[in-house]
Amino acid sequence: MSKTLILISVFVASTFGALAQKAEKPQAYLFDEFRVTTETDVIARTKRLRSKLRETKSSEKPEGAYLVFFYAKKKQPFSVRNLVVDALFKDCLDCLGFSPRIVFRDIKNSTEQKVQFWLLPSGADFPADYPAVRFKPINDPNKPDWEILPQEARAG
Repeated sequence: MSKTLILISVFVASTFGALAQKAEKPQAYLFDEFRVTTETDVIARTKRLRSKLRETKSSEKPEGAYLVFFYAKKKQPFSVRNLVVDALFKDCLDCLGFSPRIVFRDIKNSTEQKVQFWLLPSGADFPADYPAVRFKPINDPNKPDWEILPQEARAG
C-alpha cells in the first residue's frame, strides 16, 4: 500500500512539475479604453499609462504598449495623439526607454472617437487586429540605411 502511495505521489508531483515548467505565452491586455472628452482627461489617463510603463521598465520583463486611436468623421478641437505623445514623453531625458516599446496605430472612420491603451508583457503578441502583413519580409535592395525592414526587427 505504501509503495502505491509513493508511486502516486511521484506521478502527481512530476505531472504538476511538468505543467508548471510549460508556461503559457503572455497575452496583451487592455489597460485603458476611453472616449475622448477633454484634454485634461486624456492627459491624466496617459500619465497613468506612463507610470505603469515606468514601473515595469526596470523589471526583468518590461512591458511595451500598443496605443490605438480611433478617429470618427467628426473632428476633435484638439489632437488626441499629440496630447498623448506630449504627456507620455514630457520632461524625459531618455524617454524612459519607451521608444522601442511603444507602437501607435490610427484607425480612421470609426463610429466614435476613442483611445485604447494596450499593455504587452515581454514576449506577448500584438492584439489580434494588428495586421500580420506588416511583418512579411521585404526584399528592397534600395532601402535607406536607417530603415529597418520587418525581417530585421527585434521582438518588441
